[in-house]
Amino acid sequence: MPIFSLSVFYAFRTLGHLRGPGEGWVRVEILSERTAAPGPFLAKVLQALQKAGVVDSLRGRNGGFRLRVAPTGLPLAAIVDALDGTGWRHACLLGVGTCTGRAGCPAEACCRDLRDKLVAELERLTVADLGPILAAAPLQEAAVQMGA
Repeated sequence: MPIFSLSVFYAFRTLGHLRGPGEGWVRVEILSERTAAPGPFLAKVLQALQKAGVVDSLRGRNGGFRLRVAPTGLPLAAIVDALDGTGWRHACLLGVGTCTGRAGCPAEACCRDLRDKLVAELERLTVADLGPILAAAPLQEAAVQMGA
């Protein structure tokens, strides 16, 4: 089982294409095309992010979505928390369950440090950091690799 859901994967790709507060709106159809995400699925992801306070939406012909805060103020960990909950912060990287840190677990020694580094990096990286990554990554290939 992957650490993050497909919703998180598409959210990372999508949020890198959104504008910040006070800027223009981007329609779901455009975001779907840019991210190779199925439109109805992406709409549900964006609705969840709206409920979590990550994005704003505006209905109508000139509507769409935009970030509620500046991209530099939105850590990637907050996106994962909004879509997958906070359990990933304590999940076993081998998929065995929640890491209790108990002695004798064969995965504890290597995985705890790795998971802690992952959490720290996702707290450090922001949506603003996604721009250069998205510009260099072919979208269709990434979607196929994730099994979309």
